[in-house]
Amino acid sequence: DYSDDSEDDWDENSEKEEGTEAYGKRKRRPWLESDEVRLLSLKDKQGMEWKEICERFPNRTEGAVKVRYYGLQKKQKRKKTSIGT
Repeated sequence: DYSDDSEDDWDENSEKEEGTEAYGKRKRRPWLESDEVRLLSLKDKQGMEWKEICERFPNRTEGAVKVRYYGLQKKQKRKKTSIGT
């Protein structure tokens, strides 16, 4: 029966679309300067572990927090190098 087949196809396609929406569709929010300062302070000055730091940034993944931290470190290192020359 044709209608049964088309319903099955629709169900399979809708499941795939739902699964795709769950991943990779997260909205990126810009980092505020105050968030960056807090991130550097938590890691550098207070020596917190990543898990603890991520709890203070609930809308960010651990990966996003680490990428931002290491990006800020790299930026600071370049500034120090350019000042010293």
